[in-house]
Amino acid sequence: MSENSNLQGLRKQIDEIDVQLLELISERARLAQEIARVKDVTADNNNYYRPEREAQILRNIIKKNTGPLSEGRRCTKRRRGSLCRCRFPGP
Repeated sequence: MSENSNLQGLRKQIDEIDVQLLELISERARLAQEIARVKDVTADNNNYYRPEREAQILRNIIKKNTGPLSEGRRCTKRRRGSLCRCRFPGP
């Protein structure tokens, strides 16, 4: 397999993962909308944004992260538009 063919295959895998990520993010957003609807009909309707819940979610993600990007690590690529900063706030 040529280097160019290998690169194309890797990029294709990334494109497929991007589609999966979009589907998951959309599903998560739909669930968040449902939570907002539930809060509209409950006594908790004035408390949409809860920073402590956001911090809890981020702590759980950080704890479960086994990927190459660790908490607080910055990854920079030299191509224009490819800057990624991975920082998570504390509680």
